[in-house]
Amino acid sequence: HSPLLTHSLHQMNNQTLRMQHLVDDLLLLANLETQKTKNDCVEINSLLKQICQESSALEQLNNRIELFIDSDINILGNDQELRSAFSNLIVNALKYSPSDSIVTVQWYQSEHAVILDIIDQGEGISALEIPKITERFYRVDVKRPQEQRGTGLGLAIVKHTLTRHNAQLNITSEWGKGSCFSCIFPKKRFC
Repeated sequence: HSPLLTHSLHQMNNQTLRMQHLVDDLLLLANLETQKTKNDCVEINSLLKQICQESSALEQLNNRIELFIDSDINILGNDQELRSAFSNLIVNALKYSPSDSIVTVQWYQSEHAVILDIIDQGEGISALEIPKITERFYRVDVKRPQEQRGTGLGLAIVKHTLTRHNAQLNITSEWGKGSCFSCIFPKKRFC
């Protein structure tokens, strides 16, 4: 095979995968906006353990995720939707922070809520960009390798999912130090 042909096929394959991810994400968003959801008591403890194991496996590297479960409260909601939202946030944290840095995932209780914090040691997000990053197709303008770019829909999906669960997404970030994405679930969702 000629190197040019191999390169072209590789490029076509990458583009096809990107289109597939885009279509999947758009369908998921459409469903989140239109479908009634079936709610059960979702066991967050085992869900987070599973997501962290899967995300670590994708890394194929040192285990970069530190998981702290400091609450045994579960959430009334949709398992698949919560899995998708939490996965999105954890994979983003791994993707946009140095490959030797730790990503902290913590599930804990406050007075009126139960909270999932995902904390990375990445480049951070400027204060101007924070309100925009949950909009569809918005991407922070950072020079990244082609394969690191997502569909620009991940955080829109996260925000929609949390809204459907009466929860909030709170983003705090310090430039050059990293970011914290907090999913805040109110008491009425405890089960």
